Amino acid sequence: MKQVILRHLGCMAALALLTLIMASPLVGGKESAARAVTTHAKTVTVWIQVTDSCKHALAGGTFRVNGPDVANVITKPTSGTALQSLKSKSCPIQHSTCVKVATGCTTATLNVPASGIATYTITIQQPAPGRQQTKNPAYGENWTYAVCQGGSDCSKREVATVHVTASGAISATVLNTYPNGATITWPAPHGTFQGTQSDPIMFHEFGISQFSGPKNQCDGDHDADDYLTGSPGVHCQSNSGRKVPLPPNLIP
Repeated sequence: MKQVILRHLGCMAALALLTLIMASPLVGGKESAARAVTTHAKTVTVWIQVTDSCKHALAGGTFRVNGPDVANVITKPTSGTALQSLKSKSCPIQHSTCVKVATGCTTATLNVPASGIATYTITIQQPAPGRQQTKNPAYGENWTYAVCQGGSDCSKREVATVHVTASGAISATVLNTYPNGATITWPAPHGTFQGTQSDPIMFHEFGISQFSGPKNQCDGDHDADDYLTGSPGVHCQSNSGRKVPLPPNLIP
């Protein structure tokens, strides 16, 4: 009888221990559930295209992606071997396609939230190479390219805000800060990019001249904002006090 009771107590103790183990967060609790969600999380591909200040798609630029479970991921360089003209009635081009024209296009992979909306940022990392890097005369006066649109002396990088819904739908806008501090959000004056191959998120990089000459001035004092390619815009003056445009790695 005593042996039966001991065996019964031993079984009860083992059952209690097993219950504690299964209740542990390391086995059956929230941590395990979180691992399962991460392992089986859905992703969506977002398409990006970069052009110059008008409508030439640019090859070789990269972008930095940040958001939920994505930290400082750098995209592959935009495709192509040189600049390619796009069809548009306005400058800079507002909407384009990576279906018909692959030049200037790249992609990023974003996580789809289980519910709600996830927000990501995509920022110009390295602007597309110009004539200085490619040695290609087709780039004309575009010696290098800036990290913003509107002038040669940028203070901030162009950045996209991307929203991803639980269904995987994407909506995005791009914020450009001109050299004088004014801003514009694209698509302008309203709307969003879908981030699909047929409606990529559009970035624009202003061409920077090798020289500051009498014909490419913004305000005529031959400093950093006076390395223009093309006509000066109303937002080209920076007043930064710099003599030459900053290299991209020094711009926040």
